[in-house]
Amino acid sequence: MRVLVTGAAGSLGRTICPGLVAAGHDVVGLDLVPAPDGTTSPWHEADCADADAVAAVFDAEHLDAVVHLAGFPDEASLPTELTSHVVTTAALLDAMVAHRVPRMVYASSNHAVGRTPRGEGELTEHALPRPDTYYGVA
Repeated sequence: MRVLVTGAAGSLGRTICPGLVAAGHDVVGLDLVPAPDGTTSPWHEADCADADAVAAVFDAEHLDAVVHLAGFPDEASLPTELTSHVVTTAALLDAMVAHRVPRMVYASSNHAVGRTPRGEGELTEHALPRPDTYYGVA
């Protein structure tokens, strides 16, 4: 499977990409910054919030799936967080539909349910959104 990893130069991306390669997948990296030293996979330097740039990546690569890790990882203003997480996801989803890429793995954050009481045991997929920051809202 040929997998686009957004945020490929980030802390999660630098772990996920080698794991995907080790599992036999072809990885295509996408990030705002140049490829880390030693990267041998195809690499695109672009902003996922730029729908045209995202479309160009999809035009250049035949992809089977997307692992979406891109996003500003710290607290910022609400407009910055929405651009970083919502606008980028929308650009990727639009490109996926246009290019018939059927699979996405999206990394979220515990901040999306950060105000959920912990005394009730382990959180499950039934936990309701209760963001504790703008990062969690986005």
